[in-house]
Amino acid sequence: MKDEVSKTEVISNNEIIFLSTINNMYIKSVDEDNIPIEYTKDIKYALSMPNTINFKNSTKYLTLITNKSVIPINKVTAKTTTITTEEL
Repeated sequence: MKDEVSKTEVISNNEIIFLSTINNMYIKSVDEDNIPIEYTKDIKYALSMPNTINFKNSTKYLTLITNKSVIPINKVTAKTTTITTEEL
């Protein structure tokens, strides 16, 4: 018999990535004017920034945030730990 004692979930990473609606790919890099120049299908290589209070106030990514063909997406990585007991 196996009993679950506790289960905890810890968010280890919370960031914003950008999805282009034109080609349905993640933005990998931008030029000096924040215009997307490279795209990727792999979410691991997507351009990202920490999801903090500064995200909406960011002048660095303002062009991406206001671009109608770019969707900002919240990417959260969480780790779940489950503690169980079982008879030997």
